Amino acid sequence: MSSKIREEIMVCRANGDNQAAIAKKTGFCQSTISRELKKGKDHEAYNPFLAQRKTDFSAKSRSRRLKINDSTWQVIQNHLAIRWSPCQIADFLHKSVNDATVGPRE
Repeated sequence: MSSKIREEIMVCRANGDNQAAIAKKTGFCQSTISRELKKGKDHEAYNPFLAQRKTDFSAKSRSRRLKINDSTWQVIQNHLAIRWSPCQIADFLHKSVNDATVGPRE
């Protein structure tokens, strides 16, 4: 969600608009607006800067889904050397996950 949308939510909330009205004005569904209002709640008012700070913190704290080991990096480098695109390499790795080059996060 952009800072412009967050500012629009702040103005709508200050004008007394409910979640449904804000959702209609911004084009987001009500559940998204509800989560955003909870995220930016600051002494019963909506604070877009607080919401952005919480979003940034959440994004930084997420862990990677896959553990890429040395043999996987070698496969990637070899395929880049023969001019495969990143999409082709990703497809190849997904199809050959059973060869232990890519495994789930530990």
